[in-house]
Amino acid sequence: MAIIYFASETSGDKWDAFKATAMNYDKFGFAHVTDAALATANNSSIGKLALFKPFDEKRNDYEGEIKFEAITEFVDAAKLATVMEFDETAIEVVF
Repeated sequence: MAIIYFASETSGDKWDAFKATAMNYDKFGFAHVTDAALATANNSSIGKLALFKPFDEKRNDYEGEIKFEAITEFVDAAKLATVMEFDETAIEVVF
C-alpha cells in the first residue's frame, strides 16, 4: 500500500502532518510528489492525498483536511480488504 501526498510545500503544518502520519506506519509506503504534471497524470492535483492498494477499489482519494488525526483515520479505514483470508493479519483485526 502506498500513500502519496501531491504538494509543493516541504514545510509547514500540512507537511508536518503528512510526515507524522508516515512515521506512524511501518508497513506502508509514503511518498511526496511536488510535480503538478505528475499529479495530473495520476488524476490528482497539488494539495491532495491518494492511497493506492492492491485490493478492493485500488485507490482512495482523501478529501479532508491535511491533519495527522484525520489522515490516520482515513488510512486506518482504507488499509484492510473488505474480504480477506483468515491469516495473521486478520487475527489481529478480529481479535
